Amino acid sequence: MGNIMTCKNMHALLLLVIASFPLTVAAQSYRFDGHLADARQLTVTPVAEGVRGYLLPPPVTWRVSASVPSSKAQIEGDHVVLEAKEPDWLYSPKGLDIEPSEVGYLELELRVTGQDTVQVLPGFSWDRQPCEIAVPQQGEYFTARIDPREQNGWMFPRIDQIMIGVKGEARLEVRSVRVVPSLVVAALGTRLQWFGNSVRQTLFAQCPMALEYTLRVPRQGFIAAGLGVVKEAQPVEFSVDVSSGGVASRVLARRVETVNEWVDVEADLASFAGQEVTITLNAACDAPGQVALWGNPAVLERRVPGAHTPPNIVYYVVDALRADHLDAYGYLRKTAPAVAAWAQGGVRFDWCLSQSTWTPTSVPSFHTSVGPLAHKINLLFGESVPSSLVTFPELLREAGYTTGAVSDNGCVPPETMPRSSYGTVMGKRAFPNGPTATENVNRFLDANRDRPFLLYVHTMEAHIIVNSDLDCYVAPPPFRGSFSSGSAPPELDNYDDGIAYASKNFDDVLKKLATLGLTDNTLVIFSADHGEAFLEHDSEDRHGNSPYMEEIHVPLVISWPGMLPAGMSFGQTVSLLDVAPTILDYAGIPIPPQFQGMSLRGLVEGTGVRPFQERTVFSCGLNSPWPLAINQLAQFAFFSLVDVSPRLARFMYDVNFEYVYSAVKSPWALWRNCTSGPTHLYNLALDPKESTDVAEQNPEVVQTMSGEIDEYLRQQAELSMQLGTTDADKRNTFGAAQKETIKALGYLGAK
Repeated sequence: MGNIMTCKNMHALLLLVIASFPLTVAAQSYRFDGHLADARQLTVTPVAEGVRGYLLPPPVTWRVSASVPSSKAQIEGDHVVLEAKEPDWLYSPKGLDIEPSEVGYLELELRVTGQDTVQVLPGFSWDRQPCEIAVPQQGEYFTARIDPREQNGWMFPRIDQIMIGVKGEARLEVRSVRVVPSLVVAALGTRLQWFGNSVRQTLFAQCPMALEYTLRVPRQGFIAAGLGVVKEAQPVEFSVDVSSGGVASRVLARRVETVNEWVDVEADLASFAGQEVTITLNAACDAPGQVALWGNPAVLERRVPGAHTPPNIVYYVVDALRADHLDAYGYLRKTAPAVAAWAQGGVRFDWCLSQSTWTPTSVPSFHTSVGPLAHKINLLFGESVPSSLVTFPELLREAGYTTGAVSDNGCVPPETMPRSSYGTVMGKRAFPNGPTATENVNRFLDANRDRPFLLYVHTMEAHIIVNSDLDCYVAPPPFRGSFSSGSAPPELDNYDDGIAYASKNFDDVLKKLATLGLTDNTLVIFSADHGEAFLEHDSEDRHGNSPYMEEIHVPLVISWPGMLPAGMSFGQTVSLLDVAPTILDYAGIPIPPQFQGMSLRGLVEGTGVRPFQERTVFSCGLNSPWPLAINQLAQFAFFSLVDVSPRLARFMYDVNFEYVYSAVKSPWALWRNCTSGPTHLYNLALDPKESTDVAEQNPEVVQTMSGEIDEYLRQQAELSMQLGTTDADKRNTFGAAQKETIKALGYLGAK
């Protein structure tokens, strides 16, 4: 926790950086999916008859609750009638096996007399809340539509049964319950669409379609989109027309007939630069029922070579990578020589701390720059970022950046549905630690080399893989065994092997940036989401435990050749919450007041050092107050429940664990379990491994820092109330494929 280490001519270099870097907003962009409300609908094809979805089992198979003898159900023509004297439900047969992520909405035709509302549930589950539907006029049929994405708990697990109920004496008539697939919910709309191992923000339309937009073309403008179709053997002719001054030109035409695949296309608009034009998106087909998909359709602006524009951004995270196992941070083993060599050309932060000891709460923290005690999001349970919080990729996308994520972790990146965050996500459904993420990274960089972009990369080389042959950290040859001295290398050696593999993969990304000529105008950030423990403290191993340094001290190195100083390191305590405001600062985008982190730019340039010296950085972890046998039994129980009832699993999880907090202000680190009591104090300058508790010798420090933790907890509770981040505000967003990848990481089993 030392002082700032300076380099030669640092002052002059910093003045040069400040003087030569006028920040501007990113390049202009116009996203057709985001401006759908502004489009003139020239041709809009209604959903064809027979493809609107399918009816649930016929009315004769529905039943009422046997526990309410006063109710009765009967068939009248083509519908089922519930005559209720008290609260009761109509139940469909079980075994529907409906995947919610594939449902656009449930469409119900109902008639109600005697009640102003009717309730609908996707089967009995403790954590699913009923959707309450207002009855527009009693005694008349009406149609109600329910989007599972907008209901708490409906996205996870699969829908096994449909229940329709009333709260008191009423007559309920159900004429039909239809499950409408997501791509036929309407003639036209937007959604996230998976094709293969890639998901994109998508504009969909029934064929044929024609949409007309009016906009001004930027100076280096061009159109880009991914094209797709949903039905085999029904080709679609996609085209784009541009009209200016009464003259129309076709700038793009492409025939697409292969399903489950994005076809990427571009069309140059240089001849229309600066003009207000009309752009028409067309899709034609011969057979009814086909759906045309436009993935991330947009008018973008190419970079002008050599222009001083905000940088491209690559935010590279190696899951579970602790800083003190990198040779760039003084580790004796040369685990990551490529990272160490690259770090010499950038800025290293020696004491960067994560706010959480595991991925499900750490990643949403640094995406929102809000701590886990305030946002209360746990990605393990499929929770998405609520509308009360904003993420840094959202802000970059709004400012004209093309945003993409490549992830080997099924939890990551956090969902922000239904709004847009990452325009493209690749790898999230892939089995972790199989083929590296590099292939997907290269694909993204090749496609976006000529436009401002944000690429978030999350890799798993240093993370334990439960379903591997060793049930351990698994690096492929030639990295496996790099640091072992025997035939059965210990777990720590395997971990270092994985770091060597991660270093190689990161170096491949750096080489790709160089090959494409992107190095000089790309801000690269290398970090982790948390660390990893190897029994340094009591019986704690891996991660997700108490916030000791081995689990929260992570690497943080940033580089931007010619714009950031090379070879500098800083000893002030910083946090992962600081990354998002730093990215926005260098991109020239205002930092939201909601962000709890601080931009590191002032620290780097020497204009804002004092705030970092004066603040305390807080982190939290988990600890079980129960005996080991009870703790293991509880973990087995709630991890088993995640597939069945996420909310019940979350309840058991909260009961089984209690928070442990740390407060770090150089040179002190205070560790405190707020529920069961013990407090420990460490002097990181003398004892960076936190092996000697000096709390008794420094009671005043303990008192001061304990007071800071109390105030921090109060502030976080207050902010959480302001944000309204309750369970009811979140949405469960896991699909079946995602859950399988998460199980492989050990999150749905023993940690």
